[in-house]
Amino acid sequence: MTAHTCPACGQAYPVETVPMDALIRVSPLIFGPTEGVILRCLADKMGAWVAVSELCRAAYGRPENFPAFAGHSVKSMLSRMRVKLARLGWAITGKRRLGYMLHPCKPERT
Repeated sequence: MTAHTCPACGQAYPVETVPMDALIRVSPLIFGPTEGVILRCLADKMGAWVAVSELCRAAYGRPENFPAFAGHSVKSMLSRMRVKLARLGWAITGKRRLGYMLHPCKPERT
């Protein structure tokens, strides 16, 4: 179990990392269908950068099927997923021009 600092109040709170296989199994209960597909795509490439276009293809299929502003909707879903995953001990890191990466949360130094 690790401790993290709440960005709002600054208090430490414990976080236990849920194993990835268990997280994938319960993802339909926590995430919507598209968020679940994005989570599985990130989990399949754990530790590697995944481009937004690749996440769009995973979520929506062929580029002809993309809704308008598909990239923005995927980024919005990733933002919502970050909050849910942080409670479970996982983090999504984003880097401009590289994409997004799923990894376990790093413990705070005390």
